[in-house]
Amino acid sequence: MNTLKVDYTMKQTARILGVHRDTLMYWETNHLIPIARRNPKNNYRIYTIEEIIKIANIRGIDVVNNEVIEKKYRQI
Repeated sequence: MNTLKVDYTMKQTARILGVHRDTLMYWETNHLIPIARRNPKNNYRIYTIEEIIKIANIRGIDVVNNEVIEKKYRQI
């Protein structure tokens, strides 16, 4: 599958991972996950598919692969 290079907002990432956005912020603040990059236009936190998978693996959340994430994203 040809994967799109998409940046996901914190809200989208939280939905994909099945957690509240405050949970992502807590994890980041307490150095439980890597610090998110920022969108230079609006300073919002942004995540790539690879970063979402990394967070899922660190936190023990079952996210299968890029295709599953893209499918969930289309439902948002």
